[in-house]
Amino acid sequence: MATRRTPSPMTPRPESGSEQLPADFWDVDEQAVLCSSDGLCYEISLDTFFNARHYVTIRGHMGTEHPHSYRLHVRYRTRTLAPEDHVVVGYQTLRERTELAVRAYNGQLLNDLPVFQRLQPTTENLTAILYQQLQRLLADLSVDIVSVTLWESPTAAITYGEA
Repeated sequence: MATRRTPSPMTPRPESGSEQLPADFWDVDEQAVLCSSDGLCYEISLDTFFNARHYVTIRGHMGTEHPHSYRLHVRYRTRTLAPEDHVVVGYQTLRERTELAVRAYNGQLLNDLPVFQRLQPTTENLTAILYQQLQRLLADLSVDIVSVTLWESPTAAITYGEA
């Protein structure tokens, strides 16, 4: 059976060896770690990728159909950790729900999808739509969506979320 070491009151910093940590360095408020208060929270960020095509009509001119390799970046927030395993929500659960949403778009011509019969399939609209769809898919979890960022190229993105 391994014995648990108690750190000494003054632990040298590994990178310098000359500076000392304060005596109370390892004294933490465990309850604050498990259930944040004072406006503090945990954020999880996940990225997912999908490919889709679209065309948009600007000022009456229909553009050409073209593909995008989209990168979806979602920021989730919660104030508490699950008491039994001390995680926000498992990455796997968030990833599965996020990937469920993007599978509906992968390989599609966005213009053919039901929501884009009424709205233009712009990256701006797609970002806001994904935000709403993810909110519904995550309704049973103790997380909120902070923002959704959709990259339509390596250098251009739209973010939709809390102001």
